[in-house]
Amino acid sequence: MVHRLLQHYLDGGKNPDIDKLEEQCKHSSEMEKLAADAERASIKYKQVQYLTDKIGQEFDGVISGVTEWGIFVEIIENHCEGMVRLRELRDDNYYFDEDNYCLRGRKFGKVLTLGDTVRIEIKRADLVKKQLDFALVEVFEETNKNQESNHKNQDKGQKSKLSKREQHKAKNKNFKEEMKSATERNKQNKTVSDADDKPTEPKPQKPSTGNPFIDEWGFEV
Repeated sequence: MVHRLLQHYLDGGKNPDIDKLEEQCKHSSEMEKLAADAERASIKYKQVQYLTDKIGQEFDGVISGVTEWGIFVEIIENHCEGMVRLRELRDDNYYFDEDNYCLRGRKFGKVLTLGDTVRIEIKRADLVKKQLDFALVEVFEETNKNQESNHKNQDKGQKSKLSKREQHKAKNKNFKEEMKSATERNKQNKTVSDADDKPTEPKPQKPSTGNPFIDEWGFEV
């Protein structure tokens, strides 16, 4: 409609009737929505029809949506999308975490979120309702997260061991330096005390002249 109006004004046309233009816009939007719904319904029908004879088979997929009823999984191989219902998740007691847009387990703290790689089994394919129901077999992303967390914990443990060894070496080094300085101080103190303990030699006395005044003052009056 916008492009038509631009072309209308470029051709020198006058302003159209607003009420009529609004009615045309609503009609165009409704028809576009019907066309999109019909396209999705036809694609969904063919997906269900394709998986009808594959009940019980397993496929790898990616979580494409999260709701309070469960998770949507899109199969990587054929892009068919189905739902794993919340009641079918038996490995934990999941609830919908709306703030983080994921399913979170109350018991074990497991998390299912957008983009996680999973393995599913085809449980039901309903052509009338155009619905596919899956069962969750394995969560590859969760396994990788657990492995990464284990590696991180191991790295932290090794770092803590190294830090303890380094601290022990530093303590030993400081202790040796303190012992060395204490030994040097003891040697210095011993040298000073030995010097103080040496007997003082008597001062040589001058021979007496027989005159007390000269002997005391050193000169004669």
